[in-house]
Amino acid sequence: MRQAICLLPLLWLVPVFISLLSAAAAAFLGMSVEWMEPAPDGLRVIMALPDGSISRNLPLDLRMMAAFLLTSAAFLMRRTAPLLAALTLMATGRAAASGLSFEAIFQQRPWAMAAVVGWTLVASLGVHWCVSARTYHRRLAQALVIFVLPVAIHQAWQFSGFGFRRMPPFGLAAIAAGMVTVALAGALRRGMAHLPRRHWVAAAAVAAIMIPPGVSATARYSRNAQRQRLNAELAGVKQQPAPETYDRVFFQRGVSFIRDGFGAYYPERSARMLDSLRSHGVDSIALVPYGRSDARGPAIRFEADAETGRIYTALGHLARARGIRILLKPQLLVFGPGMFPGSIDIPDPDRRREWFANYQRFILHWARIASTMHADLFCVGTELARLSRHEDQWRELIRQVRMVYPGPLVYAATQGEEFEQLKFWDALDFIGLNNYYPLPDSLDTSEVVRKVEAVQARYLRPVIFTELGFASVEGAHRQPWAEPRAPVSLEHQERCYRAVFEAFYHKPWFQGMYWWKISADGRGGPEDRSLTPWRKPAMQLVRRWYTYDRSAGQGRSFHPPSAP
Repeated sequence: MRQAICLLPLLWLVPVFISLLSAAAAAFLGMSVEWMEPAPDGLRVIMALPDGSISRNLPLDLRMMAAFLLTSAAFLMRRTAPLLAALTLMATGRAAASGLSFEAIFQQRPWAMAAVVGWTLVASLGVHWCVSARTYHRRLAQALVIFVLPVAIHQAWQFSGFGFRRMPPFGLAAIAAGMVTVALAGALRRGMAHLPRRHWVAAAAVAAIMIPPGVSATARYSRNAQRQRLNAELAGVKQQPAPETYDRVFFQRGVSFIRDGFGAYYPERSARMLDSLRSHGVDSIALVPYGRSDARGPAIRFEADAETGRIYTALGHLARARGIRILLKPQLLVFGPGMFPGSIDIPDPDRRREWFANYQRFILHWARIASTMHADLFCVGTELARLSRHEDQWRELIRQVRMVYPGPLVYAATQGEEFEQLKFWDALDFIGLNNYYPLPDSLDTSEVVRKVEAVQARYLRPVIFTELGFASVEGAHRQPWAEPRAPVSLEHQERCYRAVFEAFYHKPWFQGMYWWKISADGRGGPEDRSLTPWRKPAMQLVRRWYTYDRSAGQGRSFHPPSAP
């Protein structure tokens, strides 16, 4: 037990060493270290690519190379230090698996899944080979109990804080599965041994002593460093005078500018991305602050960035300096069935009244920020399909919003029944559609145009697509909102974009669109399968259409409501 406790720092230092090796190799390749912070289970390093965009993790090939070197070293020293070699293998496998877990889960890449399994197997068999049969179970169990238990507690705390209740940490699960394999192999080799109860008690005591200070220190370090950097950047933002009045109707060549990645929406990085977007003809961006809601309950929680409007006010100044308008579009993250705002359904009238009261506090908070930053357009709700049926509550909500925000308003409706049956479009300045209507294989848009025109003709309001997009995979037109497991096809994404542009861009009642999505950290590229067009042919198509001189002011006249 004492020997295992003494080696516990190694299980932290090995992933740190892998990260440092990878960071050095990345720097040699022209990248820069954007952020580095210690954590109870290793070291987090965020790299900036040469084009200024953020790499979410260290490049996987660099992590794999470092893990391979340490694995080889562990096998070479197994004769002289078998337990040291075994623990090195265990930590190396965990570091490699955790580095691949994001690709395996979120990007759904089979090669990453296979690599996680492979590294887990190497680490598991390495422990089996490096520790002698006579002491196998005792040493393995000691190391696992002291190491796995603290990491499990830490990761459970970390992931529950982000709300990923339905997704266990994949890296830890893979390593645990590998250790079960080792235990079974050891049982066949020597017979199952029993770990004394006092060892479990000691391991729990070690975890109780080590984990809270480590987590607290890491969180405090991270928060303080981020706050200092943010304050410094905010202080350097040049103030821009706001217009005295709001335009009630205007054309919007937009993209959804989303707060993904480390330091996203921080002024310096945002300024670089806004310059890039302006060079592509973008003159409007949708900023999307999030709140959290449950699919079956009335509670609505503010995210951390809701504590202050300073960062959004700064973005307003940065955008205004570049001639870019802002749509502020607060949205709810839903943790429950469907993970979709339209899944929120509260049949009980009393609980529903409580939900609307909570939502009013949430949306009025952001309406005040929209007024302070002089956002050009404000969205009162997004894709709340089962709750937008309650017309009276929404008309009252819109009335309350107009008392604190004097600019034009829109609601972002889900395609289909919500968009086509919504009753309060006349209370708004724009009809807003999150346009994810499926298209036939021919990409014929005539049916979608017919549906949108019918709503517009009924309410005589200009239409904007508050959100739309297609993944860069084959068949993305069948479920535009999804990122299906299909071969990457940048050409198909571009064809879908062209079909929408050709169908709507010159309609006299159409006033623009916001493509989903451009991440503020600049992620994207030819290997990316998500909906972002960034660094793909679709973005070049956007640039050609957005820089085209579109004739406006033709066709029927609009009748937006008068300013409050």
